Amino acid sequence: TTTTALTAHLFEQCGLNPTVMVGGVPRGGRPWRLGRGGWTVVEGDEYNTAFFDRGPKFLHYYPHFFVVNNVEFDHGDIYPDLDAIVAAFRAGVARTLELGGTVVANAGDGGARRAAEGVAGAVWYGEEPEVDLRALAFDHRDGHLAARLAWRRRVFDVTVPLVGRHNLDNLMAACTCALLAGAEPAAVAAAAAHFPGVRRRMELLGTAAGVSVVDDFAHHPTAVRETLAAIKEFGLPGWSPGAGRLVAAFEPRSNTSRRNVFQADYARAFAAADLVFLREPPGMEATPEAERLSSARLAADLQAQGQTARAFDDGDTLLAALLAELRPGDLCLVMSNGGFDNLHARLLDGLAARA
Repeated sequence: TTTTALTAHLFEQCGLNPTVMVGGVPRGGRPWRLGRGGWTVVEGDEYNTAFFDRGPKFLHYYPHFFVVNNVEFDHGDIYPDLDAIVAAFRAGVARTLELGGTVVANAGDGGARRAAEGVAGAVWYGEEPEVDLRALAFDHRDGHLAARLAWRRRVFDVTVPLVGRHNLDNLMAACTCALLAGAEPAAVAAAAAHFPGVRRRMELLGTAAGVSVVDDFAHHPTAVRETLAAIKEFGLPGWSPGAGRLVAAFEPRSNTSRRNVFQADYARAFAAADLVFLREPPGMEATPEAERLSSARLAADLQAQGQTARAFDDGDTLLAALLAELRPGDLCLVMSNGGFDNLHARLLDGLAARA
């Protein structure tokens, strides 16, 4: 979603006037736009199209550019393993080539390399030598990602209001598309500097009683790990690393995160958090008991690693525990791909009342 929203923003600001369909809501904007410039930027993933069409949505598109940013195992209710997901992306790659389109792929991601390996004319981005768009260096300044990029030997600097190594990949994917569409590097850099971001992606919702509350859509173990690591190392606008503790509140809500396929992976994903508060997965009735993820077991695994972690049966008891624990300077990162019992707003209200 971040990649799509950023690509759309670059196209708009560079005068390409695109039609846009994003699977999230850009901050201060809307997830769609009807443009008249001949370009369409659309988010597509490997999840099934409909209950009567189990194939990925992107097989219904006719892309000029097919972006393969990262490919990992997910959607365990649809795919049995990573090989099946790679096969879905390879089908998307093949369809793109049949239509005369261009595959744009992340050289730094193993799954993306598998999906696009051997593709003639593929455009690659990454930190590796010999890619088309290369990150020569990157750093963080005041909650912004700053990168020096080389586009086919033309070097330019880009700053975007995002943090984390994963967002460098998102930035390179979006820049590659804009450059392929004919935008000049200087125009791309100027546009990236004003990207508003996407709601529910490291979104600071407010501060009360000295505690910052951040909402994030993270639910896959990699997303949990990378989001926590980015905030812990680089902070966010209004919160600096070391100002207080990084507290993670996590609700496993998606069809896959409710399953124990990632039980061990989650135990490694929270390494950057100072405290971890876990809700038992809601809506488990349709999941076989032997396949269910256990937040209590996850908390025990984290405790065995020396971390402070607690599991709760519902959002109300988790909220009460958070309010009792949080103190000025802390940042509470609330992670779920669902509503989490409106924990974000209730937490801010509770903190304000306490103050």
